[in-house]
Amino acid sequence: MLLGVTTASAQAETLREVFEKAWVNSPHGRTAEAKREEVAASRSVAESWFPAAPKIDAFHRTDRWNSDFGNQESEIGVSVPLWLPGQQAARRSLAEAEGGENEGDIQATRLAVAGELRRALWTLIMARSEAEVAAERRQTALGLEADVGRRLKVGEIARSDLLLARQETASARAAAADAQLGVVRSLQRYRVLTGS
Repeated sequence: MLLGVTTASAQAETLREVFEKAWVNSPHGRTAEAKREEVAASRSVAESWFPAAPKIDAFHRTDRWNSDFGNQESEIGVSVPLWLPGQQAARRSLAEAEGGENEGDIQATRLAVAGELRRALWTLIMARSEAEVAAERRQTALGLEADVGRRLKVGEIARSDLLLARQETASARAAAADAQLGVVRSLQRYRVLTGS
């Protein structure tokens, strides 16, 4: 029982790691994480003392190019933007609302990625199962064809039975090839989704 619990725990951790890889590879996930950083920056601005960064301006003018009388003028200015009454509180509440909405979007996107991963895993498992069944069918058809060939040599059955057995073998080979192609496609979809 302890071995079963340990195995299930190891599989759950592995599945979590696979999901995290899929989340990192997901373009929707990257967009949601970037939006999270944008919301954090908006919160930071709402908590700052000023709505924008203070600026220092420097300006120098001379008549050297026109008349060269020696006139010079220099200006240095400092501008500090201030919050209007209620503007900071409104900005803070907007950042909180965007944060809540973004967290909901992230959860929905994580569920969507988990659904895609689940679909990809089950498709891969089903494709592998179908490939195993098709391989067994091919082996059975080959055995049947060999048996019918021996019975034809002995004279127990007609040549048409051998042709039918060969037709079944060809059909089983084609089904096995299709099933193997399904495994390759499913595996490619899984690799695109998880990056591994």
